[in-house]
Amino acid sequence: MDLDLTSIRTSDNKIKLSFFAEDMLRYILGSYYTNWHGYELKEKEWKHILRKLSTKLEIAIKRNITTDFIHSEQIRDSLEGIKRKINQSNNSDPDIIMALVALCFHLIGDLPNNTDKKYANKEKYFNLADKRSLLFLQNKK
Repeated sequence: MDLDLTSIRTSDNKIKLSFFAEDMLRYILGSYYTNWHGYELKEKEWKHILRKLSTKLEIAIKRNITTDFIHSEQIRDSLEGIKRKINQSNNSDPDIIMALVALCFHLIGDLPNNTDKKYANKEKYFNLADKRSLLFLQNKK
């Protein structure tokens, strides 16, 4: 049996979901998304799922992150950027992915500014703790 581990776009521009994508949808959106792997979603259906995911991401961030005003605004702007990319017609997946990457960097602390470097391939270029640090504490539950 050939396991489908990578979501792909088909030749007619539909999204074919992988097992991983299906699992993520179930974890985030619920069991309705069981047995969706291999199903070919139309662009409209895919964007509907992406809008749901961005809404759930926004809820999770609001419920779980306490930070300063500037950081809150950066995160909010990143979330709005994701929503704009999803809602644009003829938008490509790389734009949405880059908006998510920007959000991830903002959640870690801030976007790195490596615009003055030809190649940003040194770890020191990604020390984002100058503005804020991330600390995880485990609850007793």
